[in-house]
Amino acid sequence: MGLLVPENILAYIIVSFIIIAVIILIVLTLIAVIARRLYMERRYRRLDYERERYSVLLAILESGRSIEAPDEYRHRPGSPAWIAVEENLFKAFDSDHGRSEAARLFDALGYTSHYIDTIESGGRWAQAMAAERLGYMRCARALPLLVKSLESRNTDLKLMVIHALGLIGDASVLPIMMKLLRSSILIDEEISRKVLISSIVSFGAEAVRALVAELADPDWRIRAVCLDLLVEIGGANLSPLFMKMLDDPEQEVRAKAAKGLGRIRCVDSVPRLEFALADQYWVVRLHAARALGLMREERSVSALTEKLTDKNWQVRRAAAEALGAIGGSAYHELLKVYIDSTDQYARDQAFFELGERGVAGALLSMLHEGENNYLLLKDIPPTGDKGGIGREVVREMLLFLTTLSKETLGQALMALLKIENNGHDAKEAFSSMERFKDFGRDSWGNAVHD
Repeated sequence: MGLLVPENILAYIIVSFIIIAVIILIVLTLIAVIARRLYMERRYRRLDYERERYSVLLAILESGRSIEAPDEYRHRPGSPAWIAVEENLFKAFDSDHGRSEAARLFDALGYTSHYIDTIESGGRWAQAMAAERLGYMRCARALPLLVKSLESRNTDLKLMVIHALGLIGDASVLPIMMKLLRSSILIDEEISRKVLISSIVSFGAEAVRALVAELADPDWRIRAVCLDLLVEIGGANLSPLFMKMLDDPEQEVRAKAAKGLGRIRCVDSVPRLEFALADQYWVVRLHAARALGLMREERSVSALTEKLTDKNWQVRRAAAEALGAIGGSAYHELLKVYIDSTDQYARDQAFFELGERGVAGALLSMLHEGENNYLLLKDIPPTGDKGGIGREVVREMLLFLTTLSKETLGQALMALLKIENNGHDAKEAFSSMERFKDFGRDSWGNAVHD
């Protein structure tokens, strides 16, 4: 007859076993963490030592001298000494005098061969890092392998290869990269598309021809992305192309064309951009307004002022910011909109821009001097750089204010004071306004001309 173990004793044994196992697991984990920390601290100390030891290498390379005996810098891949030497070579590679010698040492010391071998047989992360290193080395020797690696299923490697190809800058790979770009657009691969865009832009003028060829593509997405890249590359020679693309049937393409014209400050396109302010799609009107602001042409003041009443708030804000950037007579128009307009949206945009540009403060500083404030006009520099207020503009703005009733003038300038001084001293401002209004338009004009 077997010995029966009570259920409570069996449960106690099981619980005790679990507790002991957990304690052992915690102790082992703690030991592993401490051991790893000690190992890493030792490795970092060794790495710091090697960095200091080989700092002389960087000084030699940056001085333009050659390394006669490179074998003394040869070490086991991945060792602290290997890392320290590599860091100094990369630093020297970024200098004008040390670049050629650093490139030679990358080959002579085995870095190039090591990273090429790693791409062919290394692990997932090691392959991606190797591609990155070869790109930073501008290693043309690795170009065939990098191109072949674009077919890899290792996404990290593929992205790093795209980045590396841009760094190497061999234009022969542009057709391959354009093909990848088309594919990423059509299947909506956002991550690879961003890397491709950055890499293609790095080719600069060499990429322009390939991108221009894609602007005839029937898919508007491809036209839009390629035009965006051309905007990033820039160049005055692209202005006819951007103006042509303002007639594209797709709104996104027209918007990017307007953006490009603003980026290169194409003054000849001002009439076309003013026409684009009437586009049925707000995104086109937005970029047209921004482009006109970048050009700072006073002839656009009237067209931009009309957009302060646009039905889209982003277009209204862009128009106000453009007027603020143009300055000069645009400030006068903003003031008139703020005083006279019945459209609250337009008034708000004009009011905010006047405050942002410091125009309100300039007016108030003069009005606080009462009937003698005309003398301060001598201290205001004449209209010069675009964006400035200028003596004549301030005079016109102040003359405009004299035509207002005391009540309207008071409300307007107290609001302007609020945006400048956070609402303080409103009574003082109102007192100054009354003195200014009593001075009268005729007296003001005579005093100015005198």
